[in-house]
Amino acid sequence: RRRRTWQSWPPRAILDWKPTEDSLYYVSAAKGFKTGGFNDQPNVFETERIYEPESNWTYEIGTKQSLFDRQVVASLSLYWVDWTNQQVVSASARGAANNTYIANAAQSTSKGFEFDLTARPTPRLTLNAAVALSDAQFDSFVDPALAGIDRATGTVAALPGLRLVQLPSGVFGADVSGNRLPRASKWQAAAGAQYSLPVGMLGADEAYVRADYTYRSTQYSEPSNLAGTGPQSRVNLRLGLEGERYSLSLVVDNLLDDGTPPVIIRFSDFNSFF
Repeated sequence: RRRRTWQSWPPRAILDWKPTEDSLYYVSAAKGFKTGGFNDQPNVFETERIYEPESNWTYEIGTKQSLFDRQVVASLSLYWVDWTNQQVVSASARGAANNTYIANAAQSTSKGFEFDLTARPTPRLTLNAAVALSDAQFDSFVDPALAGIDRATGTVAALPGLRLVQLPSGVFGADVSGNRLPRASKWQAAAGAQYSLPVGMLGADEAYVRADYTYRSTQYSEPSNLAGTGPQSRVNLRLGLEGERYSLSLVVDNLLDDGTPPVIIRFSDFNSFF
């Protein structure tokens, strides 16, 4: 039987200033905590049985502004997230099956910004746009899942392009420091427009037509950053009627037929090389 106890005090502080009804500024700092636990799979090393708690400090500064008699609303935030012992999925070299486990990346950071804008140049036309940068990376992490036996030479090796490192436990891994965190796009963007007008057909109050564009840069499946989804761009259209008691809409999703996969999942061939 294994028993561990972890304790955390997650403080949070926010300071905001509102000089006018249409203007807001704020700064915040908060600590997050995620408890540790146990890997009970049969094929992991004893040194991999326990994973430590994950914690992070998040710092943010931002503003929200209403302009031109509130016809334009804009917000901007900048943030920095500093992780310690971030919990990530890895694979143990102990066995060829049932050996996926939770490991700790020593240090990770994510920094970036979010900006969005909504405008109503006329009572019937609404425009919106948004862009976000998330520069999330491992600062210090050796992943045992990315090293194995090279069948051509019979030696332990890391995946191509990665540096082989031996951990204090004796297990080999690949140094992925500086690589992007899995399933996190560096860039995201969106833009849309909606035009509406009053109508008297079918008991509706208004009709509208809307177009939306979204963009997402590549997401990687795991810390090696060798397999990714590729960038994704989508255009969606919507035509509809809105009434007090019902709504009716015709939707076209992915008008340009972008075939980029929305999700990528890690896979290991345990009969050859991880």
